[in-house]
Amino acid sequence: MEATEREAHLIAEVEERFMKLIEIREAKFIKMMDAREKKYKALIDECMAKGMSSKSKTFHNKHSKSSGLDDKAFSSNDDE
Repeated sequence: MEATEREAHLIAEVEERFMKLIEIREAKFIKMMDAREKKYKALIDECMAKGMSSKSKTFHNKHSKSSGLDDKAFSSNDDE
């Protein structure tokens, strides 16, 4: 019975160490994700402060004109 008790004790100890390791990794992961979120929020804020870049404007203008749809087609005109 003594061997079984030692084995149960060792298993409990290993489980405890494993749980601590998981907690540590989880905390590191959360910290990393928070840092990443702050980084991308700062980038988005910076881009919003600058406004659309000329490349974005060119892309937007090119694709909105190439669709063949006129803004007038979407406006409500009660005269017709």
